[in-house]
Amino acid sequence: MWDTDLHLSLTPLAVLSRSHVLSAALRLLVQCVFFTDVAGTSVWNMPWPVIGYKSYMSLKPMRIDAPAGLAYLNLSFSGIKTESSCPQEEIHIVVQNGGLPLVETADTSFPENFVRFPHRRIEVIIKPGQIAELTFARPPPGPWFVVGYIKYIDHAIKQKGLNPENKCAYLVMSMAKQSSAIETTQVLPTKELEATVDQLGSLFSFQVPPSTISFSLKVLSCNSAPCELSLKYLAFVNEESKTLVEDCNKTQCILRIASPALNEVHVVEIKSVVGKTGSNHSHTIAFKILVEECSPFISAFAPLSCGLTDPLDRIESAHDWTTMFGVVKSSSVSLVADLKAANVTAMPFTVVEPNDVGSSLKWQIRLVSHPSMNRSSTVQICGGLMYNKLPDTLMPQFNLCNADIPNAINVRDASKLSKTENMELKRYVPYPQAGQWHIVLQAHCFSEDGKTKKECVHGILVEMQLEIQACIDGECSGHGKCSFKNKGANLVAYSACQCYADFKGYACTDNSKAQSRTIQLAAAYLLTLSNLFFVPAIIIGLHRGFMLEAFVYGFTMFFSTFYHACDGIRLQRYRICIMKFDILQLADYFGSACSLWFTLISMARIKHREANSLLQITGVFGLFVGVIFDRGSICIVAVPMFVGLTVIAWSWGVKMYHSKRLYPSWRRYVFYLSPGVLLAVSGGALFAFFETTSNYKYIHSLWHMCISLSLLLLLPPKTIQQQKLSSIETNTEMSQISGVCWTRDVS
Repeated sequence: MWDTDLHLSLTPLAVLSRSHVLSAALRLLVQCVFFTDVAGTSVWNMPWPVIGYKSYMSLKPMRIDAPAGLAYLNLSFSGIKTESSCPQEEIHIVVQNGGLPLVETADTSFPENFVRFPHRRIEVIIKPGQIAELTFARPPPGPWFVVGYIKYIDHAIKQKGLNPENKCAYLVMSMAKQSSAIETTQVLPTKELEATVDQLGSLFSFQVPPSTISFSLKVLSCNSAPCELSLKYLAFVNEESKTLVEDCNKTQCILRIASPALNEVHVVEIKSVVGKTGSNHSHTIAFKILVEECSPFISAFAPLSCGLTDPLDRIESAHDWTTMFGVVKSSSVSLVADLKAANVTAMPFTVVEPNDVGSSLKWQIRLVSHPSMNRSSTVQICGGLMYNKLPDTLMPQFNLCNADIPNAINVRDASKLSKTENMELKRYVPYPQAGQWHIVLQAHCFSEDGKTKKECVHGILVEMQLEIQACIDGECSGHGKCSFKNKGANLVAYSACQCYADFKGYACTDNSKAQSRTIQLAAAYLLTLSNLFFVPAIIIGLHRGFMLEAFVYGFTMFFSTFYHACDGIRLQRYRICIMKFDILQLADYFGSACSLWFTLISMARIKHREANSLLQITGVFGLFVGVIFDRGSICIVAVPMFVGLTVIAWSWGVKMYHSKRLYPSWRRYVFYLSPGVLLAVSGGALFAFFETTSNYKYIHSLWHMCISLSLLLLLPPKTIQQQKLSSIETNTEMSQISGVCWTRDVS
């Protein structure tokens, strides 16, 4: 096994405020520098935030690159919270080599055909004020990915700038310390080498060809007897080291390693041991590394134990995050294999960075034909995807159906399956590791009873589809949205599903807590129909001559209705979107802010029409810029309210100063303004402090009702001039009617 040490210690400062972040970073730097006495290179990062895990989009992956041949890699992580009053939440940190680590929580589920490879993955848990240190001996080269998250999720909907709880933020600082390269003697496979080894042992490193199925360390000769040696293979993480202790003068000293990693540096240790005779001295030996490979398809003679095809071609799509693999010919692209050309067929392909590792690898297989296609006999096809390895096909009676391949597909009775059923034989690999992959396939034929195995003949053809794609088939099972993060930036780019209606899982397939059809329809009706409470305010505005205000209320009602009709919380079938959701949201926020502003200006009763118009148009342009800049900011409400109330106080104060009496009348304060302000404040409090993801449909609908009904009470009555003008117009009409009637009487 890999040598992995985990150290967890409390720092002197258990709580760190924003002002202490830099000092904590320096302290972490000092601790990591003195963690080991071996000189190395340190790379440290400023704090990065961690939040409650809702989906993979909640994460901010970090990447650390490790060069080849390191003696060790030390990773240190420090937890921070920004306020002393914040709870001591557990921070989960997951480290993985080669690819993005999956997050597994109680609310995380995977589809049945979703395969998780046994990656080099380690998870640690720290709390704010603690430091976790991980040390990996002889780490494999390449990228190391780190993600952090908190299991606790606050379901309260917090408005920006209002809730003090928003000050509770959790961060993680990280440090990577790399040693100098490990001291080994490089060996070329198949080349004989002489060396002197003692009890301390000697390390030898080498790389194997990319078609290797196994290698052996063989001692050819030894200068002394007895020659008791220890041959040890130093394995990587999630693999077992292997040791052989023999007297190499009496037996063949051969240490065989099956299915080794193909693109990594292997290290073996040879040392003398104290035997039964008590001998403990150095030996001069000769040894070599023997390599067994999967043979390429060069001729069509006797079947091979393992046949290796040419690497599959990459066919890049015009769409981002989509790549297909196949064999490109003059006029077509195909991916078909004849499984009797070899006992095991291996087809290599390469997953590259950056977009491939942030996507999903899809493999689909279908039996095309075999000689007994129209008979009752059956054929069994076994296969899988292997990362950075090939199966050891030289083992006696090797059977791929019984091999330990994580992403295996086993097609039994394939001749009886319809095309539709065959299309279901597929697997998805989330966030595949960059590097060399292989499709490995093997066919077994059976007699008519399906039990007796017989020899297969040529002509067993399978057709496959292999591609890199975003999420799952570019979507999320119809229950979510496939989103992209860090696209185009110099960061870790990936795709992930954001689920609707409380569906869970990486592909939004878990409906254990999903909202029912009734709940989703109720939410749609409540959030949209509650906007009809604006209708009385529109009618009153038209009746009192506030045409512009009535138009703004109608604008707000229209876009608020269709914004909530297009709300992304529900499934697509329960939504109606007349335009892009972002446009609807922008118009809703803008209309709401304008409704507040125009109502306040109308309440001010400014006599000068030019000044009134200037205030209205200035507010519109200011609110437009504010909504474009940050539509969720509290300033969108606070600024027009403060300015509007200031204008009202100035206008009403001037009127009371000149008239020497209360303005407006006490009746208006008691029966209109006070209830209207109470309704508006109640609605605002519900909106700002009591909304959660579960009660959103009810509380937000009440907010619509409170605000729209408050407009009925806050909108001022007609002015005296309007009333006089209306009275004059009414009297004129009555005089005209009376005059017409008198004339008719005279006539």
